[in-house]
Amino acid sequence: MTREELLERLRSETKVLDNPEIERVFSLVNRADFVHPDYEFEAYEDYPLPIADGESMLQPTTAAFILELLGTEIGDLVLQIGTGTGWMTTLLSYLAGHEGFVYGTEIRPELKAESLANVEKYDRANIGIEDATNDWGLPKSGPYNRILVTSAVEEIPRELLDQLAVGGVLVVPVSGVLTRIQKVNEVDIDMAEYPGFSFEPLLTE
Repeated sequence: MTREELLERLRSETKVLDNPEIERVFSLVNRADFVHPDYEFEAYEDYPLPIADGESMLQPTTAAFILELLGTEIGDLVLQIGTGTGWMTTLLSYLAGHEGFVYGTEIRPELKAESLANVEKYDRANIGIEDATNDWGLPKSGPYNRILVTSAVEEIPRELLDQLAVGGVLVVPVSGVLTRIQKVNEVDIDMAEYPGFSFEPLLTE
């Protein structure tokens, strides 16, 4: 499949590119720039691709759907837990614009180095990638308008809710179910669940 064929599939078949901004960033950011060389010939296929240590890059349909749920806007401060090879990080940086900023954390040193090298291909000044620790997120740089976790956790991390601004959105797979959480105030949240997706467990060491 070619890049244009993939984009057309996302528009017409899986119908996840009905948001003009998300379609725009998918057109700007080439998935082939973020895949392992062994899988470059599969860069435009609509399925996950291996990256390292048994992890994988998201299926394009899933990635677009997650971006729709997250609803990143120009000027947003965004936190991504687990940058992988930097593909979603770069997509988010375009959605947040120069007025916004995307912080990413990555626990695997080799993946952090790879994601840094990949995002540099796009000369994005609004991305910062740091080493993940046993503590959730980056409290020092919050609160965040949007927080994204693309690996599965067993329960909603309270620490991430604490780092989320009021009105902000957290998207995270919880017990195998893709979950969107909006922080209404310091006590209340709105939550919606979207089953039918598969995610690998979040690496913590």
